[in-house]
Amino acid sequence: MAIATDFNPGSSPAQSLLECVALAARQCGFTAEECLLAVTWNAAKALGLEATVGHLNPGAWGDAVAWECETLEELPYWMPAVRPDQVFVRGADLAFPTLERRVWP
Repeated sequence: MAIATDFNPGSSPAQSLLECVALAARQCGFTAEECLLAVTWNAAKALGLEATVGHLNPGAWGDAVAWECETLEELPYWMPAVRPDQVFVRGADLAFPTLERRVWP
């Protein structure tokens, strides 16, 4: 199972992947592990991109997010309120400001 937005104003107005994960956990009973797998490996596999994305193995792009939560179980239940601490794109840290200086809308 993969989780995605499929944003379409006519039939699927959900724009936020985080919101879709929260719905999968709350309404469909997905565990935190199932949610993480559904937006990473399973989503990449569904698109035929599992060789380069959806995991953090050698040869993959190295895209990842470190979230400001204590346990994995918190992630789908606090979304979209949980914010990223670090974001890596192709292995490079985007170097967000420290939490004390961070300003969120």
